[in-house]
Amino acid sequence: MTRQTWLANLGGFVGVAIVLRPNLMALGPVAILPLVSALGMSMLVIGNRLSAGSGSALAMQFQLAAPAAFFLALTALAGHLSGVETLHVGAPQGVAILAGVVVAIVATAGHWCIYFGTTRAGAATIAPMTYVQIVCAGVLGWLLFGDVPDLLALVGVAIIVASGLFLWRGRQPVGVPDEAG
Repeated sequence: MTRQTWLANLGGFVGVAIVLRPNLMALGPVAILPLVSALGMSMLVIGNRLSAGSGSALAMQFQLAAPAAFFLALTALAGHLSGVETLHVGAPQGVAILAGVVVAIVATAGHWCIYFGTTRAGAATIAPMTYVQIVCAGVLGWLLFGDVPDLLALVGVAIIVASGLFLWRGRQPVGVPDEAG
């Protein structure tokens, strides 16, 4: 990784910290979950790049989904056997099964898109495209939940986007030396 990549990543992390303002006192350990999610997504992108050309997109999806399904089933069973009423797992209703099927189809299609994108381009090329998620989450939060982003959240989003644009703008095509080279 270049110095520019490290700076952009640091800037993006600062922006995320400003937007999230994780407050362990108010939220408890759940405040760390967005960072864990971002780490997981980063690992997915890195794994896709490392495995490019070694298998089909369907094989990659299976290799991702099979351990996740096993872990989720094991966790649900542990919750069910724990004796805690809220963790009791009953027979799923038809709507829950239908929702599960829809989520499985959408998640598979989404992972295929991510896989194809990350195997054909580097993370620095793809990352700016994910900023649409920030805008969509903000707009949906506003429209559905009345959660209007405050000025500090908008500053954090601006830092995240600026970090991505800084990295994207500074990329050199393969084989083209920069001004120092």
